[in-house]
Amino acid sequence: KQAARTEAAIRKGISLVTDWSRDPEPRVWRLTYALHLEVGLLRDGHPSASKERIGKLLEALAGMEDNGGWSYAARRGRFHTFNTAPILILLREAKRLDVDVDDAMIARAKAFLERNRVGGRAVFKYGTKMEAVSGIKSGKSETSSCVRGPLCELALYTGDSRGIDEALQIFFDHIDGVRFTARIYESWVEHDTFQDSYRYFFGTWYAARAIRLLPQPKRGEMARRLRERILRVQEIEGSFVDSQMIGKGSSTALALLALAELR
Repeated sequence: KQAARTEAAIRKGISLVTDWSRDPEPRVWRLTYALHLEVGLLRDGHPSASKERIGKLLEALAGMEDNGGWSYAARRGRFHTFNTAPILILLREAKRLDVDVDDAMIARAKAFLERNRVGGRAVFKYGTKMEAVSGIKSGKSETSSCVRGPLCELALYTGDSRGIDEALQIFFDHIDGVRFTARIYESWVEHDTFQDSYRYFFGTWYAARAIRLLPQPKRGEMARRLRERILRVQEIEGSFVDSQMIGKGSSTALALLALAELR
């Protein structure tokens, strides 16, 4: 019975997202993860897969792009690496699945991330004109960037895992400081680390995906370390939580996605 209920919930969720994708709104997080689902359906040969819906999402994302960058904010000029990198990952994956993706848009997104790289390292600014929260002037760019570093290197990956390796080393060096901010209200920024309170499991999911690109035995060792850290912060009833304002649903989903990558 539980399996049947789960399958029904999955079908309902897919239907909700695919219905929205037919006429999407210009809202970057919804577009990004609707595209994530649609590309996944196409990759897996799912019967409801649709290149037409993917095209609608790509068109909407193209309308929100500014010189290779995307933002969650309405304010012009605030374009963010952690919005752009997930979109670039999906653009490249859709391209591999023979979706008609603008090569120039992919190139601009890559260039945007490289422009926001700090000192040639696996460290990335928060975003264009966002140095105040990128930790550069304070010398805290590593702590500030540790969650988005693996994500950005994953988006830029072309076969050389050295950038991913460095990003993950920084991630593990500073992830405890990220977790310290959990359960604090959503807009909180911890000035000792330049970390905020709501992206822990977002970061661990992309870190888990980046780990899969490392050679053995390092891949196995980092997978073990990340699995232990995720399970260490599981709630007593089985859920996972970043900030209480967001709730447990998305955090739990992201934690499970990360653990699935680490199997």
